[in-house]
Amino acid sequence: MTTTEAPPNMITIMIDNQEVTVPRGTTILEAAKSAGIYIPTLCWDPKLKAYGACRMCVVQPEGRRQFLASCVTPADPVPAPPPAERGTMVSQSVRTNTPEVVDLRKGVLGLLMSEHPHGCLTCDRITHCGPTDICLRNVSVTDRCVVCPQNQRCELQAVVEITGVDESIYDYGYRALPIRDEDPFFDRDYNLCIACVRCVRVCNEVVGADAISMVQRGDRVLPGTPFDLPLSDAASGCIHCGACVDACPVGALTEKDNKWAGLPSHTVTTVCDQCEIGCQLTVEMQGEKVLRVVPDLDGGANGGLACVKGKFQLTDSTRREDRFLVPLIRQNTSANPSSWDVALGFISDALTKNNGEKFALITTGTSSNEDAYLLQKLARQVQGSNNIDNVPRALSPAINEMANAVGIGVSTNEIKDISKSKSILFMGADLNSTHPVAAYQIHKAVNYVDADLISVTSTTYPEISRAATQNLQLNNGTELAFLRGMLKVVFDEDLIDQEFIEKRVENIQSLRESVASIKLDVVSSETGISVDLIQKAARSYASSTPSSIVYAVDPSSDSKGIAAMLTNLALVTGGVGNGSSGVHIFLPQGNSQGIQDIGAAPRDTENDFEAILDGIESGNITSLLWVGDLSTSTSFTPTSLEDRVEQELPDAMITRLKNTLPKLEFLAAVSLAPSIISELADVVLPTTSFMERDGTYTNSERRVQRIRASLQPAGETKPVWEIVKEIATNMGSAEFDYSSASSVFDDIANNVETYKGLSFERLDSEFTGVQWPVPDTDHPGTPTLHNDKFSTASGLARVTSI
Repeated sequence: MTTTEAPPNMITIMIDNQEVTVPRGTTILEAAKSAGIYIPTLCWDPKLKAYGACRMCVVQPEGRRQFLASCVTPADPVPAPPPAERGTMVSQSVRTNTPEVVDLRKGVLGLLMSEHPHGCLTCDRITHCGPTDICLRNVSVTDRCVVCPQNQRCELQAVVEITGVDESIYDYGYRALPIRDEDPFFDRDYNLCIACVRCVRVCNEVVGADAISMVQRGDRVLPGTPFDLPLSDAASGCIHCGACVDACPVGALTEKDNKWAGLPSHTVTTVCDQCEIGCQLTVEMQGEKVLRVVPDLDGGANGGLACVKGKFQLTDSTRREDRFLVPLIRQNTSANPSSWDVALGFISDALTKNNGEKFALITTGTSSNEDAYLLQKLARQVQGSNNIDNVPRALSPAINEMANAVGIGVSTNEIKDISKSKSILFMGADLNSTHPVAAYQIHKAVNYVDADLISVTSTTYPEISRAATQNLQLNNGTELAFLRGMLKVVFDEDLIDQEFIEKRVENIQSLRESVASIKLDVVSSETGISVDLIQKAARSYASSTPSSIVYAVDPSSDSKGIAAMLTNLALVTGGVGNGSSGVHIFLPQGNSQGIQDIGAAPRDTENDFEAILDGIESGNITSLLWVGDLSTSTSFTPTSLEDRVEQELPDAMITRLKNTLPKLEFLAAVSLAPSIISELADVVLPTTSFMERDGTYTNSERRVQRIRASLQPAGETKPVWEIVKEIATNMGSAEFDYSSASSVFDDIANNVETYKGLSFERLDSEFTGVQWPVPDTDHPGTPTLHNDKFSTASGLARVTSI
C-alpha cells in the first residue's frame, strides 16, 4: 500500500488502514496511541522501558501470519519482501484486530485472569450490580469487583470488557493471603495481583529504591520485600513515593485514605509546592473532599511520578488543627482574634510610620508568582524600600555565581534531559529527600542508558550514591578543592572542547593559568580522594556526551564557590549550551525560581537577608513584614512549623532570627500556622493553604505552570496577593486594582521580559506549562538555554579564575 512520504526523521506506518506519521524510533504501540487507535496492554507503563511480557498488545503485519508485540517493535520501515531488491525498505502495515489477533489476546487474557478473581469480570451484569446485591453466580464477597477499591478504575476490568472476553477456561484459586497494611499510606492485597511486575520495575528502575522484587517461583510468584519485611521498616528501602500504587493496573495496591470512596465527582490539575521540581498532579475530588492525588502522566517536569510529599501529604497543611483562621493582634503577651478591617488598619498605621529604608520584607519560597510580584511592589512602590529578600536566595547564593558566568542564574535544561545523559556529575544535598523526582531521572539514566554517575559528597551520604558508578566521599568541606582538581585534569589532558571555547567562552586563558599551579597530590591529600579517582572522574565527565551536572544546593556548604567551579567545568568541556548537556541547580523551596524571576529579591548585597538582619540589629530597620511558611519536612507526618524552620535553615540562622526579630518596633506575619515568626509578631494575617490557591509557580527548569484551588479557603483566610492588595489600598495606593490572580499575572507579563508571551489563558491551554523566556505570544517557549548564545551582554560566557 502506498504511503505519503514522511518528513526527515519521521516515518509513516499504516495501522488498520490509517496512515500514521511519527518520529523515527517510535514503537507501533506509541504510534497507535498517537492516532487514537486502541491496543490493549497490561505490562506496559509509559514511565518504564517496554519489555513485552504480557503479550496483550500483539498486532499482525499485513498479509503475514506473524504476530508482533507492539510495545517493543519499532514502527520504522522494514526490508521489503522478495522479489524486491536487497536493501529496499518499505513502510510497515499492521492490523490490530484481525480474528487471529483477537483469539490470541483472549487466550493470553485467560491466563492472566487465572491469577485474579474473575467471576465479575466475565459477567454481563458487572455494570448493574451493587455491593449489597445478591450475586446469582455465587461469587464470594472478597472476589467481587463491586467491593474492590479499584472498581471502575481497574485496567484489567477495562481490557476484559474491550477485548470481549465473556468466559475464562481457567479456574481461579483464591490465594488466601493476608492483606499487608503496615505501610502508613497504602495497603497490599496480593490476592488480586496478576504478576505484571510493573510495581517492581518502577521501584527498581525509576525510583531506585529496590524495596520490592518478585519472590517465590512458578505459579506462586508475587511481589515481595527482602525477608518479607514490612514496607514501614526502614530496612526495606521503601521511600513511600507511591509509584508502585500508581503503576498497579488492578486493586493489589491501593491508598489507605478514602480507599472505598469510589470514583471522583471531578478532578483539579495543579502543581505541587513541596520542592522546586513542580510536579503536575491531578487531585481527585468528591465534592469538597480530596479523595486521592495522582501524578499526571502528561506533567512536563514529572511525567507521572511524584514523591511521598506530593502523593500522600499534599493536604497536610490544609488539615492542620492549629491553622490560623482569623487575624490576630498581639496585646501584651497574648495574641487575640481580630477582624480584617481592624488588623489591616493596624498594619497600615505601623507601616506608614516605619516606611522608607526603615521597612524590610522577607518572603519564603512558598509564595506564588502573583504573591511575589505584589510583595516587591508593596516594598518598592508603597514603602519606598529596597530591603527585600527571600529565604531560598538567602540559602542559595549559588544562583548569583552562575549568573556572573552565563548571564542568568538558573538551570539550563529540562529536568528530563538528565535521564538522557551518558555522564552525570552529582553534588550537594540528599536529592532523594530534597528533590526526589530529579533523583528518579538519574536512576533512569543509570538503568536505561548506562550513564556513568559520579557522586561527590562530603557532609552527607545521599541515597543517590547507591547507584553511583563512582562514589567519592570527600573530607568534610573539600568540594571546591576537588572541583579544582577536576579542572586541572581537564586542562592537563586536553579534555576541553576547544571549538566550543573559541566560539563561545571568554577569560579562558586566565582560568588556564590559575589552574596550572594546582598540584593533584595536594588536592588528593586535602580531599581524601586518590589522584587516580580524581582523574577518572574528570575523564568520565569531560569525554561523555550528553552530560549533566546536578547540584542540589546544600545551605551548609560553600554553594557560591561550588556553583562557580561547576559552571567553569561545564563551560570548558562544552557541557552547557549544547543540546541535552546542561547544568541543573535545585534550590530548597517550591517557587524559588519564580520569586527570583518576579523580583522579590535584592538588587545588591546591601539589601539582602543578612543586611536586613544587620539593619534590625543596628536599629536602622524598625519594621518587617514576613510572608509565608517554610517548606514541609521530609517526615511522614505533619510537623510543627517551628520544626520545619529548624530543618530548613542552618542552626546559626535560626538562632540569629530568634535573637534579632524581638528588636523590631513592628513585626507582621502572613502565615498559615504557628511558628517562631508568628510567636513574635505584633499582628498575624491568616493565609490560604496551597490547596486553596490559584496562581502560577515557576519550577527549576523555568517552566511556568498553573496552580489551581481544589478547596474553598478555610475560615477567613485569604491568598497572599489579596492580603497585600488590601494592605496597599489601606495605605492609600491606587496601584493595586487587581480582581484576581489572573489580573496580577497580566501585570507580570507586561513588566517581566521573560514572561511577556504568557497569560492564564495560554497556561490553561498549554496544560504542561511553558518554559521562559517567552518574548511574545507566538513564541513556543525555551526548553534549553544558551544554544545559540549566552545571556550576557557580549553573548559569551565568562569563566572564573580560581
